[in-house]
Amino acid sequence: VLGVSGTFETGGVAELGLTLSKEWTPLADLDVLTVPAMEGTLTFDNGTVQVDAKMVDAARAGRRLLSKRTVVVVKDLLVIEGMSVEISIAAFTPAADMPAMAVNMSGDVTVGGNDGFEASLSGALDTSVGSAELEISHTGGWSPLPGALGERFKTPAFIGYVGINTNGKFLSLAATAVYEGPLVLAQDIVAVVAYPGSANATGARLNVTLDKESHNASAAVYVHLEAGLRLGNGG
Repeated sequence: VLGVSGTFETGGVAELGLTLSKEWTPLADLDVLTVPAMEGTLTFDNGTVQVDAKMVDAARAGRRLLSKRTVVVVKDLLVIEGMSVEISIAAFTPAADMPAMAVNMSGDVTVGGNDGFEASLSGALDTSVGSAELEISHTGGWSPLPGALGERFKTPAFIGYVGINTNGKFLSLAATAVYEGPLVLAQDIVAVVAYPGSANATGARLNVTLDKESHNASAAVYVHLEAGLRLGNGG
């Protein structure tokens, strides 16, 4: 429930302030994702109504609670930092059907804990069915392997997707990094290259997945290498 306050102006546009009256959980099955405070506007303009609101720091909203901008979706495997949530309802007339409420979330996400990678995250929440479809974007430089060998496997930039309550699963993540050329392990002796027969592949592929079938199911991050091994100088 959003509180409303402001002044109507006859013959003009009226903008009323909105404040979130209590904590809001956009996705019922993900109670750790909680919005503590929101502010926005309710706009009346020539017979139309429009709603826009965004998450703000709880202290700024005058509420005695911490802003929950860190969301531990799966401990040590998927953690969202700096979460921001915005909602909007496009202008509509009261006599017509109200358009769906758009809920968008953004932030940063860590996948795989201390040995994993960080990425930006953004996408839409469907509060009517309790699902989310989010895109993650990693700037590159992560390696699934430690030490000197890990330097060879540092990834280029890549994108991926996170689904919550989609395709019959509570949580799913899929991302793919495609290397831009051979990964030379020993000059003119051994190199990791694109999988034989891969169409238009510039190099090996690294697939990262995380699946959690239900809220209480176990989960793990899996890294799968799809590649070929070139022996000698390839000549």
